[in-house]
Amino acid sequence: MEQATPPHRRIPFLDVLRGVAMLGILPVNVPYFALPVAVADKGVDELRGGAALAAVVTDSLFSFRFITLFSFLFGVGVLLLKQRCDARGVSHAAVMVRRLGALALFGALHIVLLWSGDILLIYAVLGFVFFACVRWRVVTLGCAGALLVMIPILLTAALAAWPSWPTDGIASASGDMSEETVAKMTAAAHAPMNEFLHAVSSGELHPSFETAVYRDGTFTRQVIVRVATWLADLKFYGVIVVPRVAGLMLLGMACAKPGWVLRPVESRRAFRRAAAWGLGAGVPLQALCWLYLPDSETRLQYFGYTLLQIASLFMAAGYLGLVGMICARASGPPAWTRPLSAVGRTAFSNYILQSLMCTALFYSWGLGLFGRFDRASLWGVVAGVWAFQLAVSSVYARHFNMGPLETVWRRLTYGRAWR
Repeated sequence: MEQATPPHRRIPFLDVLRGVAMLGILPVNVPYFALPVAVADKGVDELRGGAALAAVVTDSLFSFRFITLFSFLFGVGVLLLKQRCDARGVSHAAVMVRRLGALALFGALHIVLLWSGDILLIYAVLGFVFFACVRWRVVTLGCAGALLVMIPILLTAALAAWPSWPTDGIASASGDMSEETVAKMTAAAHAPMNEFLHAVSSGELHPSFETAVYRDGTFTRQVIVRVATWLADLKFYGVIVVPRVAGLMLLGMACAKPGWVLRPVESRRAFRRAAAWGLGAGVPLQALCWLYLPDSETRLQYFGYTLLQIASLFMAAGYLGLVGMICARASGPPAWTRPLSAVGRTAFSNYILQSLMCTALFYSWGLGLFGRFDRASLWGVVAGVWAFQLAVSSVYARHFNMGPLETVWRRLTYGRAWR
């Protein structure tokens, strides 16, 4: 296997941070592997007992935090690649086009073959739009990034202020769970293909239909439902995820350009400030969210969601600061962070591995346990996947400097090893 950037040229802090982010996205994603979308989307106001507690933990500590770090790191990576290209006299644009084209291919295959919640395709598309911005000045990058990040926050704030919301929340098209409807939708999942396609195209997928397809349906029908789910989610991605991710990419470039996150030993004071301000503001804001998120009134739910987005930005900065404080030692990160660093060095492979493990557990081509877990019991799945990835990545990293999918990605980008 070819070698990536030699260890002495890597930045251990970024590997550890990437590993933390890689593991941190799983608690947010796993309900969408294991449950119908309408069930996974349920808020705390619709859950009870252990499921409600699990949702509170996920929203308080994980939701939006780790995709924030990943998006930030993507921007840092664009800057690092620009520096490497300049050092070798290679066209950054040409390398990025090949690299992002390969990433888009991986993302499309991930959606079709494994899971509709893929983020790689969005990263690739936004990378095509924004990678040339790496030439901008730091102030320009920072201002543009902050404005983009504010778009979804302002949107949900406007929805919270909208005067005509009903007082009983938003009704779900899949809310009818009568025995007759459940039987009808379950039968539709196994009906002849023309009837199946009609059910898919009729609107929001009913939980019973989705459960029947993933639990014991054919792979072809699962592909159809995955693509339909991804297309339906584009509205959410377009207004909430895309501007936030794009803005964070630019902020990553802005922070990397003067070398802040690239020289952690020299940035200890900045990391301490990030941890103090991020957690100092983020934790109270997150606590304030819970005055509104469980409310039955839609307007107040949107206000809580606005606070959640703001709190997640502060807390992600706090997490970054904490990891930086741990890693910013002259002798390098402490030994106990090595498994996290190993996960970070193979983050692309580990991202797809999470999808493989979860779909093997929940879909019909594996154990077929889709719909049989609740939000609380899914934490057992999270713990198992975390333990497996930390152990396997640690062993793998002793022998190889990059993951198997990273190797393929590099070959598609350069056509050969680039040392």
